[in-house]
Amino acid sequence: MTDNKVFIFGIDGATWDVLNPLIQNGSMPNLRRLIEDGIKGTLHSSIPPDTATAWTTFQTGVNPGKHGIFAFNQYTPGTYRPTFINSEKILLDTIWQVISQNDRQVIILNVPVTYPPYRVNGSMVTGLLTPSLKSHFTYPEELAHDILDFEADYTIITTQQVFNRTSLQNFVDKLIHTEHKRTRVMRFLLAKKEWDVAMIHFQSTDPLQHAVYCYLDQTHPLYDQKKHDLVTKLYRSIDDNIGQLMEDLQPETLKIILSDHGFTSVHKTIHLNNFLINQGLMALRDKGIRSKKFLPILKLLRAIDQRLVRGLLSFAKGANIRAKVKLDEFIDWENTKASMLSGWLYGMIHLNCQGRDPEGIVSMGNEYEELRDMIKQKLLSLRDPETQTSPIKEVWKREELYDGDSMEHAPDLIVIPEDGYEFSRSFITGSKDIIKKNVLKKDHTGTHTRQGIFVFSGNNISGENPLKEANIVDLFPTILYSLGIPIPDYTDGKVLSELFTESFRNSHSIRYETHKDREKRKREKEAYSEKDAKKIEQRLKDLGYM
Repeated sequence: MTDNKVFIFGIDGATWDVLNPLIQNGSMPNLRRLIEDGIKGTLHSSIPPDTATAWTTFQTGVNPGKHGIFAFNQYTPGTYRPTFINSEKILLDTIWQVISQNDRQVIILNVPVTYPPYRVNGSMVTGLLTPSLKSHFTYPEELAHDILDFEADYTIITTQQVFNRTSLQNFVDKLIHTEHKRTRVMRFLLAKKEWDVAMIHFQSTDPLQHAVYCYLDQTHPLYDQKKHDLVTKLYRSIDDNIGQLMEDLQPETLKIILSDHGFTSVHKTIHLNNFLINQGLMALRDKGIRSKKFLPILKLLRAIDQRLVRGLLSFAKGANIRAKVKLDEFIDWENTKASMLSGWLYGMIHLNCQGRDPEGIVSMGNEYEELRDMIKQKLLSLRDPETQTSPIKEVWKREELYDGDSMEHAPDLIVIPEDGYEFSRSFITGSKDIIKKNVLKKDHTGTHTRQGIFVFSGNNISGENPLKEANIVDLFPTILYSLGIPIPDYTDGKVLSELFTESFRNSHSIRYETHKDREKRKREKEAYSEKDAKKIEQRLKDLGYM
């Protein structure tokens, strides 16, 4: 057993493409110091590399087929309407629970997929999926009063809509303010609570990069040096936050920095449902407002909603208007074989199967397999009409990527785009349009990649055998190993033992133990009320996740 502490900095969507130049020009001295005292590398994300899936993979050490989270709003057998995920949907114990079960104390601040909060040996302040500060957002519950008494202006997240509706300067200022207040709360908790493992998650880099990655990518047609200097103020501020937190840590504390995924420029969106319509695999209802001839009208109404209603109506009223339009209601399921109802980074295609889906028409067996093969071939032969190149990099069957007890939630096909593309499940833009260009503000200019970052720094970290890359699934067993805690034997990740000094490895063996899957919680009601679900839906839309 070791008495070493571990402090984890999560920087959502951080990529070396952005950080390396800032480190080199002196804008991030604290990150540079941690790297010089430790090891840095590329951290490969989950498939898909979205925030919900990746951070759950980090927290459980297993692939999505085991932990059960494939998207923020994901397919559920027996319904055509995707359901929002939350911490209660995670099928296995998280790292915070495993650490707690081994009599260590934790502080968790703003980590995604921790809402609703659950019992740990220590303190938890939930993150992205928290409806509001009026929700039960801490464990223990009374901790919320202490936090809001200390920092009344605490903010869960600032979304891209601030940029869409106001100015770039205001957007960056609000993001900096959000993370500054979060750092103050973490320092407050570190001073007041006993802890062995603590984690703070900086979310604001993600909405910034979605909105204005064009100002971070010097090759982008919209790149502007003055705007680059403005948006990089957020990174300099986060580096300052890291420096403040370092003042509260002992030199021997293991410091870990990681991102859930990386980022790159995105120029075009593939409307996968339009592709399926054109292939005759999806049909729309042909009566009333759901008729194809009304799609342009719906597009106009949607644009009016985005530009006028969002500005003039209250958040709640605007969300209610948008919530009335559900994509599954437009689909003629009796004549639909395939659809994409969830996801956006990668194409997530579900077949409409007999015995699994309410109005399924695809029989399991030969028809199912032949249809998957046919869709894969058609997608790989798809061409961007502007460039005549393929926008599709790979198409995978779910069993080729995942395994575990939650395969029923996995898409039947996972479509990975080439760089510069992402997907949309919308077909309101008109069934003939498959690929469209992204527009600054109306859409966004940055999207996720699988290439994130990691940094390990501390007395027991060795630079003798530099580790250039790892997988996000490896962090779970590696952190437990650093603490001398046995690793659950179902873990998919491996211990990154080469990170540690020879003396540490010689005195700390890797131990595994059998863990039973935790029982699913018995809930008297859903984690989200109807009102809270609408808030979360709108937040995910504002982030570009729906």
